[in-house]
Amino acid sequence: KKKKLKLIMASLTKDGIHALFQKNQTKSIHLQVIEIQASEQKGELVLLSDGVFSIQCLVLQPTLPSGGLKPYCIINIIDSTLLQDQPVVVGCHVTSSSSSLIGNPSPYDPSHYGSSSSGNSFNTSSAITGGDVHLEPVDLSQLTPEPISALNTFNPDWVICAMVTLKSSIRTWKKPTSEGKFFSVTLSDNSAEIKMTFFTEQVDKFYNVLEERKNFFISKGKLQTANKRFNKTNHAFEITATSATLVQPAASTAVIPQKIALTSIGAIADCVDNDRVNLVGVIKSVSGVDELTSKKTGDTLQKRVVELCDRSRDIATSIDLTLWGESALSFAASEGQVLLVSDARKSSFNGVSLSSYSDTRISIDPDLPEARELHEWYLRSDLKSEVKLSQANFSSSSSKALSNRDPISALVDLESQALSFSSSDKSRLYVRATIQRVTTSRSLWYDACPSKDCSRKVSLQDDGKYHCLNGCYGTFDTSQKRFLLNVEIADATGSYWVTAFENVGEVLCGCSAQVLSSRFPNSVDPSSNSELPSEALQSFLQREVAFSEYLMSLTCRFEDDEVQGKRMRTIVSAAYPVVENRESTVLVKELEHSLQLS
Repeated sequence: KKKKLKLIMASLTKDGIHALFQKNQTKSIHLQVIEIQASEQKGELVLLSDGVFSIQCLVLQPTLPSGGLKPYCIINIIDSTLLQDQPVVVGCHVTSSSSSLIGNPSPYDPSHYGSSSSGNSFNTSSAITGGDVHLEPVDLSQLTPEPISALNTFNPDWVICAMVTLKSSIRTWKKPTSEGKFFSVTLSDNSAEIKMTFFTEQVDKFYNVLEERKNFFISKGKLQTANKRFNKTNHAFEITATSATLVQPAASTAVIPQKIALTSIGAIADCVDNDRVNLVGVIKSVSGVDELTSKKTGDTLQKRVVELCDRSRDIATSIDLTLWGESALSFAASEGQVLLVSDARKSSFNGVSLSSYSDTRISIDPDLPEARELHEWYLRSDLKSEVKLSQANFSSSSSKALSNRDPISALVDLESQALSFSSSDKSRLYVRATIQRVTTSRSLWYDACPSKDCSRKVSLQDDGKYHCLNGCYGTFDTSQKRFLLNVEIADATGSYWVTAFENVGEVLCGCSAQVLSSRFPNSVDPSSNSELPSEALQSFLQREVAFSEYLMSLTCRFEDDEVQGKRMRTIVSAAYPVVENRESTVLVKELEHSLQLS
């Protein structure tokens, strides 16, 4: 057997891997193919071995045999070059095949030959390669880290200095053939970010070593093409830790990570479902932990809802963030603190909401200018209410009703189309219209009953109390302001006056009537002693409400009028800002349907 092994080893070129790095190499080199994977660079990434050492290199497409290379075959390399100090096979052919690995090769170590193919030569005495290791300071002069953006599969001896910006919890998998555990981190410097995953033994070694917001030197990981199904970074590659992976702590000032792109809460409504967003928000409220049973698996799940707000439109805008599992159980922040939420997923559940998942990261009171500014605003504003994205008037079912709607009606045809509904006194039509103006000849709100189940108008009596005379007949110390808006809307065919109540008024104005009345109190007209919108409120309407486009559901009702006879009254029952990408999808489907009919 020893004699046979020597004969097989003789078929491979001695020091063949090292010979690939020699610039004036002219001899043919016989090496064994161990592993093969496709490459985006017009060739195959091949792990080659000379029986002692192995290295991954690119074999260009023109030199590949028909059908490609096969594992354990022997190839004769007749031409190669160096690209960024890494070998690239330009010409080769298969000489023989084998059914097993020859020798016991280890990753190529240039120091074995008294030289290095890389500019990095560092002492790994302080590297973390096991579990209970004492961290020692790193001598930065011994390392030449390269930017994350430059990482590629041609350079196996890379070293990076990066900040751990995201660290997942330990997760497990169990299959009929295998089981284990893993966790991942997102590494970032000022050039890019990349995902690195640790499996089984490496989990025990590195999980307690790597900490978020701390810097590390990392080397000796396996680079491979990023699996975009599970990897949301923009890097073309990802790293998998191996038994040779090295980790060293770096100085806290060594890395300045890329600035996070933040999305305001108001802009989340325009995002597509499952989009991942980063945001900064003040905690408005925190629920307790609820337990529910998964319909798919039957497992018990823990859930906590955190309401976050910011000043998206100079008025508080809030959204619900749902935390799951360990994130829900361990959440320790309270009302008034600021959260930086990275990689939350947008959903249309209960209107517009956010949900956490395994890669979502939450930082409490982050050291960011946006966080400090938002906290100062929250302390000054003292707002008790805000426009809520996660509520009934943003419900996903209503949104679907507008997306899977009847055809859009032109405003000029409203009355004729409403008359065609002869079987009902009330009809529902859909329009896409722009707000032209809101009438300011009277107040935009009325005093409503504060009772939860009653919204009727109340009257201020001589005793200073508010009396509900047409609803619950209660008496109250205060009233609740509710919208009653007369709005002119327009499309390409004409304009029309419609009426909007509280639920639609909150969408158009970005807040409740109670909040708007506290911010812009009415002025009193001395001639009529009636309340009218102040100049500041009129300016707000012109700046924030007018000329915004909405999809609207209109309820049309015909009423008898002594002067005009039968008159149509139109009420906006729902309004949704036009989301261009979503609306484009609907229009494309309508166009395809029309083409099929024609």
